[in-house]
Amino acid sequence: MDIERGEQNRVIPQKCPVCGAQREHLSYMPLGYDKDRTIVHISCTKCAGAAMIFMSQNDGGMMTVGVLTDTTPAEAQTFFQSDVVSDNDVIAVHDYLNSFDGYASDIF
Repeated sequence: MDIERGEQNRVIPQKCPVCGAQREHLSYMPLGYDKDRTIVHISCTKCAGAAMIFMSQNDGGMMTVGVLTDTTPAEAQTFFQSDVVSDNDVIAVHDYLNSFDGYASDIF
């Protein structure tokens, strides 16, 4: 996403969303981006809080959504680089569970 520096400072939190610590306590890891979207993981060294920030820009303007998370930056990066769950994956799980005869703990 092509965000100018001033715009980026306006949409990326400058304080920890958990404890309110200033920017110097925050680290930012880009997880994914394209022309219209950016996803950033932020973590706080002061309280160990973390959030994922989803930014999207279209003709209507820019929208930013933040979600608190317990993932580390590395875990979030692995998640966003993993394969997408396909329709066939969902059908295969449904078929398996539909014919499964046992305890839920046996599945895990």
